[in-house]
Amino acid sequence: MSSRKFSQGLTVIELMITLVVIGVLAAIAAPSFSGFMKKSKLTGAAEKVFSQLQYARSESIASGKDIFVSFKDTGAVGWCMGVSDLTSCDCSASLASCTINGVQARSFNSADYPEIVLSTDFTGDDTGFVAPRSVALETGTVTLTLPAYGTVEVRMNILGRMRLCSDTLNNYAGC
Repeated sequence: MSSRKFSQGLTVIELMITLVVIGVLAAIAAPSFSGFMKKSKLTGAAEKVFSQLQYARSESIASGKDIFVSFKDTGAVGWCMGVSDLTSCDCSASLASCTINGVQARSFNSADYPEIVLSTDFTGDDTGFVAPRSVALETGTVTLTLPAYGTVEVRMNILGRMRLCSDTLNNYAGC
């Protein structure tokens, strides 16, 4: 009878080969993971703008008042978006200036989305919804761009209906 020895554990060569394979896989995955994170930020910003516009429209329906949405360039800081029942909402001066019935409304700025560029084609970068039917003040598009990664648009028609679209991201239908 022969006796067999079974070793438990790994040899140094097996361990080195495993580490090399893991290193190669990590090197391949890192750039695509970074791109995924950037595109996720762009998607998040677009969906935040979309939800803020939906909120403004629902407030107009619920309160029976005109509700205004303001987009401002805040210079070196970036941009902001404010919702208010006052036409004088200036989110670039203070997010607290955007109120509905005297209470600070939902507003946000580019602090959470620092690399994303926001632009609109609304007159004066402002829009809103007119009570009682909450139709839009004007049709227009809010464009969110992350250079080298893509663009997402929030399009609004005169009835106040909105949709997200993108010609560069697969998450949405084409524009």
